[in-house]
Amino acid sequence: MSLLVILLLFNLFIISPIINFIITFTIFTILLLLIFEVIKTSRALSLFQEEKIKE
Repeated sequence: MSLLVILLLFNLFIISPIINFIITFTIFTILLLLIFEVIKTSRALSLFQEEKIKE
């Protein structure tokens, strides 16, 4: 019984923050990549529009 409680506490205080960190980190990285892609495409679009205006 006490071993189970210790395992549960270990799980809550050690493993759970690690999992939370991993999940947060992956979500953050995906969001950063998405923002980067959006910036790249908007830049490409604005350059393309400038090229069209020049012609």
